[in-house]
Amino acid sequence: MKRILVVEDDKDVRQVIEKFLGGPDRRLLGAGTGLDGLAIIQSEKPDLVILDFFLPDMVAVKFIPRAKELRPAMPIIIVSSFWNMQYAKLAIADGAVDFIPKPIDPAQLMETVNSRLAADRDP
Repeated sequence: MKRILVVEDDKDVRQVIEKFLGGPDRRLLGAGTGLDGLAIIQSEKPDLVILDFFLPDMVAVKFIPRAKELRPAMPIIIVSSFWNMQYAKLAIADGAVDFIPKPIDPAQLMETVNSRLAADRDP
């Protein structure tokens, strides 16, 4: 069973993402702050993280290195309503694998998540 962590401070957005990505072969975990997300990474060891770029307690470029210390190979997908190529470049440079603008296109998110989880299974 794949574990997906959604770190998003907007509870409604987080719940929509969790509902959309849910399934019998997936366990969805949620956090509203970066610190809560990092604690879940340490305790639950998710296979993938979907991360809002701007959280109340930290931005993605502060979260990503700390998350990568805990789970170096774990893919992190950034979502943000503040679409900016500079933010995307910063997040990718820090170790994110993708940057998806809000409002989130559900098909794009599902395709990205499925692709990253499938890549994790490849030898």
